[in-house]
Amino acid sequence: IVKEHYMFARGGSKNGQDFPARFINYFPLSRYNLKGIAFEKNQINKEEIDEILNSAAEEKALLIFYAHTGNKNFSPTQLEYIIQNAQKLNYNITTFSELIGN
Repeated sequence: IVKEHYMFARGGSKNGQDFPARFINYFPLSRYNLKGIAFEKNQINKEEIDEILNSAAEEKALLIFYAHTGNKNFSPTQLEYIIQNAQKLNYNITTFSELIGN
């Protein structure tokens, strides 16, 4: 059903996988079970952000960061930190709309 209506779907992390692998999407991608990581301040700290960025950069893997802007732990500073450090590692920062040409 998902494939009929959606081009991508985000699933949960896999049980038994350690950090940071449980949040990294390795190629070939599983389009209907993509993993993401919340970046609200109560979910992940800067050391963990650095670890996940570095690990995924080594593998040239896909990361999906997300947050709920209405959450009291949402932090624009945390988002800026992710973007700045991802750029230092030459990440291609994009949206799914850009990926599929919408």
